[in-house]
Parts: sequence; structure tokens; C-alpha cells
Amino acid sequence: MKLVTRNLVPNGPGSVKLLPQIEDDLWDAYNLIAVGDTVEAVTARKIGGRDTERVKLTLEIAVQSVEYATEDSLMRVRGKNQTKNE
Repeated sequence: MKLVTRNLVPNGPGSVKLLPQIEDDLWDAYNLIAVGDTVEAVTARKIGGRDTERVKLTLEIAVQSVEYATEDSLMRVRGKNQTKNE
């Protein structure tokens, strides 16, 4: 896993930006993320009816649960989006 940025405060809140490079990195991320943390992720959403357009969104999720599926190497973070929709 590549550590892109790190902003840590002793005995206080902090943030890190991680870039998984192999499947085992998701397991490490699963063990780092806890309920109550905030996770930021980029996704795409289809907007419109007949002529759909893909819009890139940045989500800031307040973590309510984290799951990891070992057989598929998938990590699911569930929670509520903290950013307003545009």
C-alpha cells in the first residue's frame, strides 16, 4: 500500500491518504478503518433519463460499518454521506 499523504496529530485526530496496490492492501485498510471514522472516496453516478451523463462525485462517508469479503477481496464501507449533493 502506498502512503500518499499523512497529517497526524499526537493524541488527536488525523488523516491519511492510502493507495491500495495489491489485494492484500484492502485487508490492511479494513483493519485501519473504524466505526466513527470518515472515509473520502470518488465515484461516478449516472444522471438523466434518456441521455444519461456520468458525473464524478466525491463522497465523504461517516463510517457505520466495515465489511471485508476474503474470497472476493472486496471491502464495503457503509455509512452516511456528509457532503451536500450538487
